[in-house]
Amino acid sequence: MRSEVFEPLGLSRCQVGQWRRDDVANVAQPHMRKDGAATSRSSERRRRAFRQSPRPRRAASRCSLDDMLAWARNWLVPDAKQLAWLSAEQRRVRGRRARRCRSPQRRRDWDHTHFYAYGFGWRLADVDGVWTVSHTGTLSGHVFRC
Repeated sequence: MRSEVFEPLGLSRCQVGQWRRDDVANVAQPHMRKDGAATSRSSERRRRAFRQSPRPRRAASRCSLDDMLAWARNWLVPDAKQLAWLSAEQRRVRGRRARRCRSPQRRRDWDHTHFYAYGFGWRLADVDGVWTVSHTGTLSGHVFRC
């Protein structure tokens, strides 16, 4: 990830896998509701869940806000450096369906979604008649499933 993605795109504050908060300074922490209040999930709990996971996480990276914005610009309005990193043909692949999924009832009710699929790391769907390509990432070990 570091040599193939982070470095070419100048994402200097991204981390993959296990990390210690003290080593990377100010980073966003996942939070959860506990006893009616928001509280940070402990690093030890994440490390324990990471080791006990029945299948390894595929990406599990964390980045600073500036690096996340650079990543979003890479897909929305890429500059010359970003276009050199990934060709136009490679960029078109993200919109191709790799696996069709059953559209969840909630999406059908709320978004009028008729088409829902996984496409090389991206969620593909029609939302209120508009084609969408999205990626929410994983949170606390949850992964997208069809």
